[in-house]
Amino acid sequence: MERNVYKAFISYRHTTPDQEIASKLHKLIETYPVPRDIRAALGVRKMGRVFRDQEELPLSIDLGADIRAALESSEWLIVVCSPRYLESRWCNAEIDYFIELGKRDHILPILAEGEPEDSFPPQLRYVSVDGKTVEIEPLAADVRAGSLSESLKKLKNEKLRILAPMLNAGYDQLRQRARRRRMRAIAGTAAAAFALLAGILAYTVVKNRQVTDQRNIALNNQMQLLVEQANISSSEGNKLAAIKTLLEAEDVRQTVGGANDSSFKAALEYALYSSDFESILTINNDNRHFSSLVFSHDDNYLLGVTNINSAALIDAKTGSILYTVSRSDMGQLDTVGFTLDDKYFYMVDS
Repeated sequence: MERNVYKAFISYRHTTPDQEIASKLHKLIETYPVPRDIRAALGVRKMGRVFRDQEELPLSIDLGADIRAALESSEWLIVVCSPRYLESRWCNAEIDYFIELGKRDHILPILAEGEPEDSFPPQLRYVSVDGKTVEIEPLAADVRAGSLSESLKKLKNEKLRILAPMLNAGYDQLRQRARRRRMRAIAGTAAAAFALLAGILAYTVVKNRQVTDQRNIALNNQMQLLVEQANISSSEGNKLAAIKTLLEAEDVRQTVGGANDSSFKAALEYALYSSDFESILTINNDNRHFSSLVFSHDDNYLLGVTNINSAALIDAKTGSILYTVSRSDMGQLDTVGFTLDDKYFYMVDS
């Protein structure tokens, strides 16, 4: 029988979510478009075939001949790790046989569920160094989530951690390429939209209000495209180019107003600072705007002046508004603050 050569062999338990993750990863690897420069360096056009058995192994004391043959002809072994994996002697036997073939350094784990110490097989957690057993924690893709759908969504990005060593490339390198591909797709769509809208504008500019609305949509798309270009420049460390692009976006923003303010401001922060920002707390403001916010001395509370001339006391840990004092019948509130012992807060109006 002719023996096929596989790029990878996926070892997993036939249980949820392990088998769904293995199936999705199988498709993602085989359909991954290898970047052009990597194709030239490795002399390959596509990732190649991936082996994933569809049925449980037969009840025997040894691996089946077909499984051994597939392991022998596989360049990489991908292990879908979970607490259930450790319970299968057949899955562990696949790892043992792959190690016997001298390919320990070509094993790639992906954490599907559980903690590393409860999910990684001992063959991946321990190595022998100078006759002594040393514990290590292998680098793994992590798709753990609260539901299967969330795990499969994370897999779309985490697959790059699996593909990187298979392509002799860095994870960040592949991630930036993926982002640039999305950028080119957005640019192509936007260019087509601009061409279509240009024809519409030339024909109907003086006839109805819809032309103006379509123009604003195009400008919004153009601004969002510039914001995305700035984000790519920032992620590549070229902050100056990012700021220059955002200045162009600001010109568009002057025309279309604040429709894209949130993404524009986020991109500006990304360009001006060295790392990404993460939202850790959102104030439940009920559509009120705050002109100023001050912390209590123990950092447990926030006090702010709202746009309806009231003072709002906010729980700094939850973002909930605890108490509101309205001054609508008095002068305009100017200042709020806390006493030194944080027992009271005060307001100063005009």
